[in-house]
Amino acid sequence: MTDPEALKLFQTRSGRHQSEQPSDEERELLNILDSLPLAIAQAAAYMRLTRASVKYYVEMLKESEVEQSQLLDFEFSDIHRQSDMPNSVMKTWIISMKQIAQENPCAEQILNTVAFLDNQRLPFEVLCAAGGPAFSKREVLEAAGRLVDYSFLQAQIILEDATPTYQEHRLVQLATRQALSKAQRNREFSSYALQIMTDLFPDGTHETWSSCRVYLPHALKSLTWKDTGYIASGLLARIGRYHWEEGRSKEAEELEVQVLDLRKSVLGEKHPDTIRAMANLASTWQQQGRSDEAERLKVQVLDLQKSVLGEKHPDTIRAMANLAVTYYIRHHYDEAEKLEVNVLNLRRQILGNKHPDTKLARENLAATYRQQGRYDKVEELELQV
Repeated sequence: MTDPEALKLFQTRSGRHQSEQPSDEERELLNILDSLPLAIAQAAAYMRLTRASVKYYVEMLKESEVEQSQLLDFEFSDIHRQSDMPNSVMKTWIISMKQIAQENPCAEQILNTVAFLDNQRLPFEVLCAAGGPAFSKREVLEAAGRLVDYSFLQAQIILEDATPTYQEHRLVQLATRQALSKAQRNREFSSYALQIMTDLFPDGTHETWSSCRVYLPHALKSLTWKDTGYIASGLLARIGRYHWEEGRSKEAEELEVQVLDLRKSVLGEKHPDTIRAMANLASTWQQQGRSDEAERLKVQVLDLQKSVLGEKHPDTIRAMANLAVTYYIRHHYDEAEKLEVNVLNLRRQILGNKHPDTKLARENLAATYRQQGRYDKVEELELQV
């Protein structure tokens, strides 16, 4: 900015008396900040909110020059490389972050956590989760307001009576992450962000699609950090189910392969969660028209379910029904019939004659009989249905 522009911005944002000529303290401050709008806005917000004088803020900046030089040179090296972010901006951020930590622990927790999520369209529910159970919604709203005051968050336009949505500049996120220690980045806050998205992301079924769309960018971002490990498998599985439900089988397959590999390595092949991951991948291959591969994997799933859970477990019966569908699609009607008869008998025995799953088993078996030309059997089952 030009000197007059910089002075006007500072005086407006800090609530100071408007004048065409800067005082000595204002001139020194704007010189240190290189007349950069972002740095000026940060400094002005700090002084407005803390009632600090220009002289006191300049002293802090000078102190920061000495005490934070190592931090600025090392911790923020990525920022300099990626964006040529001047030190003057980083100094104002360091001061503001320290002040937030002192006056509002909830705001500090939110700032550190959302740095590991997507920077656009942050729902209020995510901020509540980031603040943690120790803080009420009112306290989270106040903390978010404080972050808006400091220009770390920006409240986005929302519908009347709706909860707020926020956005954060990507450089603020980058600065926040770099200001954390390596241990905090790699374990504490990145893991916390991943856990939040694991808790919030829906199961991916049709009725949850609108929520899935809101949370998807944040879920994907939370999965990009190092050492997510096995904890990521649950979230990956839900995102994969969402992609599968929407018919995006390629994206679903990529995630389901990751889930299966993780669960095999951590839980072993016979763990129920691993078997479920195999079943999900088989369904995706079926959706892609890869019936040969789907059939082989579904046979493995059924064998494992029988040995681990027993023939009468709901997951085993579901595996039988899924394999029967594949046999039907591949015109292996005799194999499909054997499984569908077994499924129908088991569901009658366990769920009763009037259960929806029992009705579905009748319909599937009737469809197979029709393909075999056994119309008396078809009529008998359809009358029952």
